[in-house]
This record gives sequence, structure tokens and C-alpha cells, in this order.
Amino acid sequence: MGFTSEAMSKPLEALGYRVVDNMKVIGHYEKGSVAKNDETLTRARQSGVKLAKTLKLRKEVEAKIKSTEINLFIGS
Repeated sequence: MGFTSEAMSKPLEALGYRVVDNMKVIGHYEKGSVAKNDETLTRARQSGVKLAKTLKLRKEVEAKIKSTEINLFIGS
């Protein structure tokens, strides 16, 4: 796959997105073939879990920053 993954990630990062994982899946040319590959499905689930954790952490950090800004404004 060479630089394909990096070539796809860099423009997203340049737009401000954070790429939390990359999956390289090759050799699936027939419809439904990925659904029959347990290793690929497991890796996709792991990537989904990683994304969910990242989004949850981001939300928690944003809430903490907002709370801190409010406390600084109020003078606490």
C-alpha cells in the first residue's frame, strides 16, 4: 500500500482533524469478503473502540476547560 495511508491522513490533519488509527485492508475484491474475515473485523472493532475513547476524552477535556474558564471568570 506504500504511502496511501499517509497520503489520505495528511490532508485530513491539515484540515484540523485528528486521525486516531489507520487500517490497511488488502485483498478484498469481492462484495462481502471483509465481513467474512474475523481478523479484519476485530481490527475494525478495535479502531472503533479507540475512536470512541478519543471522542469521550475530548468531550471531558472540553468540559473541564469550559468549567475552568467559568471559574476564572467568576473569580473562584
